[in-house]
Parts: sequence; structure tokens; C-alpha cells
Amino acid sequence: MNDKTILKGMIEIYQNEFMCGYDGPDKDELRIIFLELIVHATQYINDFRYCSDPKCPCSPEFGIGKLMRNHGQKINSVLFGGAFGLSEVPMRPIRDFLNQFINEGDDETHDD
Repeated sequence: MNDKTILKGMIEIYQNEFMCGYDGPDKDELRIIFLELIVHATQYINDFRYCSDPKCPCSPEFGIGKLMRNHGQKINSVLFGGAFGLSEVPMRPIRDFLNQFINEGDDETHDD
């Protein structure tokens, strides 16, 4: 599955399933995490970057990795849990796409 299809699925799940269907007490926190994932994934997929170093804090790889390290359990179980969401894109390829970045920038000491 190509990256643009995965991004499409992320956006569809955000709009259809999360914004219209999720009513947990942590919705505001998860909404910000979800939107940051979409922004970083968009940067990565379209190669919008300031430098070519994936370990740089300005890189989309670093941004996705930081979100996955800090919030991976919620991302994998709440935002993209299960097999299918309200999208033609299955959840598993989305989780696989995001989880590949877990180690990006984890040896850096930036607090951003």
C-alpha cells in the first residue's frame, strides 16, 4: 500500500470515526496528537522538509517518532485500533507505517 493511500486513510479516520464518533474524556488531547500525526505524515509523504537528516528535530520522521514514543499505545489502540475504521484503508497498514518511525531521533536529547 502506498504512503498517499495511508495518509488518505488517516484523514478519513480522523474526520469520520474520531471527530464524529469518539467521545472519550481525552478527546481534546487525542485530537491534537492525531492532527500532529497527519501534519508530520503529510510532510514525510510529500518530502516537505528543511533538511535531509531524519534525526533532526525539524524532520517529519523525528516528529512521527516522538509522537509514537510518547503516545504510541494510545495511537495504536485508540486512534488506529482494530482492523477497520470508517475508511477504505485498513488500520494495520496505518499502524505499520507509523510504527516504523519509533526509533527515529530517539537518541537525541531535544526537549521540543
